[in-house]
Amino acid sequence: MTPNTWLGIVGFFFFVSPGLYYDRKTALKRMKPPESTFAEISRVALVSTVCSVPAVLLLSGFAAVCAWRRWKILPDPAALLKQGTSYYADNFVRVSVTFLAAAVLAVVSAELLYRWVHRNDKGTITFESAWRAVLQVDAPGGTVPHARISMKDGSVWTGEIAHYSRGTEVADREIVIAPPITRKPKPNQNGPRAEAGKFPDVYERVILKDTEIAYIAVKYEPDRNTSPSTGTAPSHQTSGAHHSPSPAQNTAQAASAGTGNP
Repeated sequence: MTPNTWLGIVGFFFFVSPGLYYDRKTALKRMKPPESTFAEISRVALVSTVCSVPAVLLLSGFAAVCAWRRWKILPDPAALLKQGTSYYADNFVRVSVTFLAAAVLAVVSAELLYRWVHRNDKGTITFESAWRAVLQVDAPGGTVPHARISMKDGSVWTGEIAHYSRGTEVADREIVIAPPITRKPKPNQNGPRAEAGKFPDVYERVILKDTEIAYIAVKYEPDRNTSPSTGTAPSHQTSGAHHSPSPAQNTAQAASAGTGNP
């Protein structure tokens, strides 16, 4: 490890990581306006510097106490800068623990700053796709989503949702439906009205692109692959059912009738 390398680690802990943490937390409360890469980097660096000041002050105060009590707990900054790699190698534990403590204090400062700045902001912004929320999260247990998908060309597809893209980018999303599949062709302005019909069973999946979809209507139906458990074995007898006598019983009845008194 060279001095430039460990100085780079220190710079990341103090001037990058707190700002990244704060930026990530802030994204859950407020939508950021479009900005240039330079503006984003500058904001992260500024927030990191502000959050690192309390960490530096706390470490400096602790270093002063250690010097007063003659505790050799923290590394010597002057020796670290002069000797560089050799000092770091000889005092690896002390230097690493000090850097880690500084990073933790800076991130804690970023968390306190976030809570103070957004103390009046209610709710949380999620970046979850509405497709996942409707097709998976909201589906009751033991059910599967069935969709009626209206395309921009006027055609309509219906079927069970088999798969779907979980990303938020519209251009990359797709949805897959499975049997029973029906399709209503797009309207023919010069011909008879198109009626919905069953899609050929030979095709087991149909892929539809989000860019071609106008809207999706969803309902939840019981899963055909899940059979409800009753907890008892099915009964093979029905109350009030007629039971035919066996051939042996018929023979005995006939013999008794032939020897009986008239």
